[in-house]
Amino acid sequence: GVDLDQTKVAQIGAGTSPIHEKDLGKLLSEGVNAGLISATDNLVQAVRDTDVTFVSVGTPTSADGGCDYRFIESAARSIGEGLALKDGFHVVVMRCSIPPGTTMAVMTPFIEEVSGKTLGEDFGVCFNPEFLREGVAVEDFYAPPKTVIGATCERSGAVVRAIYEPVDEKVIVTSIE
Repeated sequence: GVDLDQTKVAQIGAGTSPIHEKDLGKLLSEGVNAGLISATDNLVQAVRDTDVTFVSVGTPTSADGGCDYRFIESAARSIGEGLALKDGFHVVVMRCSIPPGTTMAVMTPFIEEVSGKTLGEDFGVCFNPEFLREGVAVEDFYAPPKTVIGATCERSGAVVRAIYEPVDEKVIVTSIE
């Protein structure tokens, strides 16, 4: 996991959940103790060290009432920097609440520009809306009403489908639009 907040990074690294969510603390502690979960503030390095990046950033309202894209753009720049330093296919998955079209019109162009890589050849992009309710998010994750993946290519969709298949055998993969 990556976060800019050093306190959250330290808490996660110690196996302590920085948020209150039923059963999350126990699962996080087990994951950290098993060496399955770590945290850092270095998104560039995290991208270099992984095959899939799930992006969930704040999307505040801008002064004009639209979406403030600064956190999405910042994440996209760092992801692009990480991709520029690695070989192999990488999948970027948007998980935050954003207006339609943001993934392809805002995030993807930043990643391509900074990385010098090409969508579909060097990396893929998916949008994976979350259907998690506060307070029972862990339960919802393990028994989702549905799992939807919008993918720019079959390869990206297959990667993300494989991640979710242990908890949902009926993953819906569609176009990103």
